Amino acid sequence: MEFPGATVAAVIAKRSSCVCAYSVAATASVECAVSAMNAKHIGCILVKHGIEAVGVFTERDVLTRVICAHRDPQRTRVSEVMTRGIVSISTQARVESALELMVHHHLRHLPIRNEGKIVTVISAGDITGWLFRVHKYQAENLLEYILTDYPQ
Repeated sequence: MEFPGATVAAVIAKRSSCVCAYSVAATASVECAVSAMNAKHIGCILVKHGIEAVGVFTERDVLTRVICAHRDPQRTRVSEVMTRGIVSISTQARVESALELMVHHHLRHLPIRNEGKIVTVISAGDITGWLFRVHKYQAENLLEYILTDYPQ
């Protein structure tokens, strides 16, 4: 079991969902992007122009920039309403650093880089699940230590 101080790679290794980074073309419609997100059961998808990631499109973007703005999902290009300026972190970064970045930037999803390339996206739920398992493991070990008889 990994402990605090572990890298983001530990979170990725322990999650149950796919490790890949799903994407749509910048020219795709919002409807297409939302359909892809629903099909994969994900809340964030990378937006690419060719092979380069140029933004992310999230559930929050759908609500604030499409629905509340009364835009037509079939006619609106995802590049018009995506979040630009991708905030990401390395697989080798500490979990605490990833969580701090997410809190500071109000992110629910964080793209993860390996050797400069985005390889996956982790969610706040991924980190929460990992932390839960770590704390449960630590609590069980402490309880076992406390309840173990001291050698005579």
